[in-house]
Amino acid sequence: MPAKKINQSKAKPKLEIEYVPIKSIAPHPRNARIHDEDNLTAIMKSLKEFGQRTPLVLGGHKETRNLILKGCGTHEAMTRLKFSTVAIVRAQNMSVEDELAYSIADNKTSDTSEFDFEGVADILKFLDERKYDLSATGFADFEIEPLLEAEWDPGKESPMPGEDPNATAVTLKFNSEQYGILERAFELGVAANDFKADIQLTGALIKICEIYSWYHEKLGQSGQPHINPHVGNPDLYDPKKVPRKVTKKPRRIG
Repeated sequence: MPAKKINQSKAKPKLEIEYVPIKSIAPHPRNARIHDEDNLTAIMKSLKEFGQRTPLVLGGHKETRNLILKGCGTHEAMTRLKFSTVAIVRAQNMSVEDELAYSIADNKTSDTSEFDFEGVADILKFLDERKYDLSATGFADFEIEPLLEAEWDPGKESPMPGEDPNATAVTLKFNSEQYGILERAFELGVAANDFKADIQLTGALIKICEIYSWYHEKLGQSGQPHINPHVGNPDLYDPKKVPRKVTKKPRRIG
């Protein structure tokens, strides 16, 4: 597919920052980004610490000029903090369709990036030495503590508990059927909601790896071996006996 020619009028819009009453604007009714309480609390913390440093982006058409395309979470957080005015820029040289696509692209493109956690740890340690409030970074305490204690040595990997330090690393790839087994095992572990969950999940993963190795050795396959979902503990792999309702979500770090 040939590269799309850049529309120079769109690529280099003239941005003019305006300050408008916060009550005069509102999120676009088709805003598709969800901000939970934890996220809004983090945004409010950032606003208290640093103030508004990025303007909201509003539509540029008569029917969208007071609707927020980018920054709905910031608008909600500023409203809760009783801000009276907000810095905004208006989209220029964009169709109504462009505006909707941009409202999704702005969020989606940020989702595809990752943190360099060694770099994050270095900055956190630098700030911590200067008694800076690390919660202003948006990281939670349970995330900050291990990063402050981390020691980075790219040339050496520490073995996991119970792992043979001389073992050769193997990359496992699963097809859709095999991945379904992983998902069911995970749901079983989470739904159990007690210390046995980790044991059950670990056991399931070990069994999958054992089955993978057995098929690989027996059949001499270099590609994707077929894993029979009923090998091993039938209760673990029978989807009818696995709770489908997840009662507790795992905490996501990073």
